[in-house]
Amino acid sequence: MIQIKIYILVILRYYVYFDISVTPENIEISFNEIIEGTQCEFQCIAINGRPPLNSNVYIDGKKETDTMKKIDTGARNMFTITTLIIKKITRLHNQVKVMCCSTIGNGICRTKKVNVLFPPKDIHVEEMLRQNQDNGKTRIELKYTVAESNPKSSIGMSGVENNARMLVDKTYERKSETHGWALTVIWTFNFTRFDGKREIKCQVRTDGFPELNLEHIYKLNITYSPIVNISWQENKDIFVGDDVHLTCHVESNPPSTISWYKQSGLIQVVYDTKSLDINLTSVSTDYSGTYTCTAHNGIDGITSKNISLIVKESRKAMVHSYVLGLAIGIPITAVLTSVISFIMVYKRRKGALLVTRTDGVDNEYNGSRNDDTDLQAGYESLARQDFSKEVEMYTQPDNRKSTELPVVYENSEI
Repeated sequence: MIQIKIYILVILRYYVYFDISVTPENIEISFNEIIEGTQCEFQCIAINGRPPLNSNVYIDGKKETDTMKKIDTGARNMFTITTLIIKKITRLHNQVKVMCCSTIGNGICRTKKVNVLFPPKDIHVEEMLRQNQDNGKTRIELKYTVAESNPKSSIGMSGVENNARMLVDKTYERKSETHGWALTVIWTFNFTRFDGKREIKCQVRTDGFPELNLEHIYKLNITYSPIVNISWQENKDIFVGDDVHLTCHVESNPPSTISWYKQSGLIQVVYDTKSLDINLTSVSTDYSGTYTCTAHNGIDGITSKNISLIVKESRKAMVHSYVLGLAIGIPITAVLTSVISFIMVYKRRKGALLVTRTDGVDNEYNGSRNDDTDLQAGYESLARQDFSKEVEMYTQPDNRKSTELPVVYENSEI
């Protein structure tokens, strides 16, 4: 009788434990690191509950029906039930909630967010600002936009290591659809016309994706107003009959419209070119004047440069003029020299006459040396006496040999 009671109690105890529902002590949600496009295993673990029923699993509010169950029995007929779900995850699942609920007993739920790793899909480059300065110096502002990623991305640039640049802005924006981070970076660069063919290479880097190959190559197009230079026979004399070659060299981007003018008259015009030549054959003096080259390409107006062409007479004409000048100049020089010599001799002899005739005059006018008027009158009287004696001697030939001729001074005042 006693043994029968013991068997009944054991059986009752077993079935009572089995039938009485017990809410699990805890629920755990477990999954590995998730990369988009991969199959992910979600585990919903209800610990120490009874009876061993499946838990309900919800992903982003939707109940998952394709589940598997694994049961582990513990003490006192308690069970740990693991509900398994295998699902392909995309970037759209990033930051969604996974909820695991046990319906045993009073029920218990737990939630956990999914962190899906994914790289950016593209990068976009936009030119925001361009400022043209003199001689092709250009300031460019570039905006780099990297599509959303998780985790955040960064960018590196090559090809502009030696150029001055400045970081204007760097911003991360979280996108609502994927909850990824989009990156926007704005850089300002200073270039010259010599950077016209340079390429700026931008590479995107995202942690967790070492093999990511996302880059963008931006080809520079430095535009600038024309720079004009003229080449010709600048250091050479141009004579009538010579040929003259004028070349207008223009450096610009885009190509320019080039025109040649003489004074205000148009000679020639060519579109979208780098140089323009004009050939002047067998020039005459009518070709002399100002020649101007103008260029424009729609940037900063018209640029011009000019030269002055002077056509001289032919070399034969110059030689003829030189000889004629000598023929005229030498006689004139001779005449002028004779006149000057005559004047100098006249002044010299006039002074000598006054000195040599002072012997007799000094005694005659010894008392009146200080009287200038009387002295001058004495000189004039003496000169007249000498002139009369000379005339008389020349009119009496027989007396020429015995009489000594007086000194006669040409052009003496009488």
